[in-house]
Amino acid sequence: MSPMPTARTFKHRGVVVAPRLAPWSQRAEATVESWGPRPRAVVAAVFGLWPLTLIALAGAAMCWAAVLGNAP
Repeated sequence: MSPMPTARTFKHRGVVVAPRLAPWSQRAEATVESWGPRPRAVVAAVFGLWPLTLIALAGAAMCWAAVLGNAP
C-alpha cells in the first residue's frame, strides 16, 4: 500500500507525486467563502463591533463569577 493518498497524486516526469498545498491565505479565504453570506455577516458583525462584544463578554464573565461565588 502506498503511503501517499491516491486521490491527490499525479505523475510528473514518470514519478508519482502529491501536489503542494495551497497557501494558507488561499485556504482561509476559500473556507470563509464556503460559509455563505449569513455566517460571514455574523463574524463580520462580531469583529466589527468588538468593543460591544468585549463588554458583553465581560458582563457574562462577571455574572458567571457571581454564580460560582454564591453571591446574592
